[in-house]
Amino acid sequence: MSLPYTIADRDGATPFSRKELGAKLRATRRASGRTLKEIAQESRLSVGFISQVERGLSTPSLSSLVSIAKALGVGVGQFVEQPGPTSAVSRHTDRKPYTIAEGTVVYERLSHAFDGNLLKATLIHVPPFYRSEPGAHDGEEFMYVLDGHMRYWLDGTPHDLDAGDSIHFASSIPHELENPGSGEVLILWVGSFDIFAENR
Repeated sequence: MSLPYTIADRDGATPFSRKELGAKLRATRRASGRTLKEIAQESRLSVGFISQVERGLSTPSLSSLVSIAKALGVGVGQFVEQPGPTSAVSRHTDRKPYTIAEGTVVYERLSHAFDGNLLKATLIHVPPFYRSEPGAHDGEEFMYVLDGHMRYWLDGTPHDLDAGDSIHFASSIPHELENPGSGEVLILWVGSFDIFAENR
């Protein structure tokens, strides 16, 4: 598939390192007086995973970071700088990519924001040999593979998807994304889960 650009063509916001992100999350949690177990229960993630994130050993996916921020009672914008909506039309030449921590998944915001809007959309650039943590949350998600080969796990069952394939599921089902190959995978993601900072 011929893409209009590569992610390296444009500049994005400078992300935290994993250790910086972990330290900020740990400081925020401690300031709130919450335990790892409490945050894990509310975010529907494991204690072990959140501990790894706080120690700079793992980087959460965007949806997991949103869930952790919500459990902490803060906006996800405290941890990641996301481009705001501009208009109903999203030009590929104008979009700014962003990421949570260096060397991880890169996102591009596609969707606008207006009163009553329910859908959020992003392009997701998944690096080689990446696998997200298992997570679950409210809402529903739809993914369409634009380029590459990915594996999506639903409740422990793997589903291999190639360019042109899609998957649609309730986000309450434990799910995780994997790129098992040596090339980047490009995915269109659309969901009802609020992953953007301005609405929090």
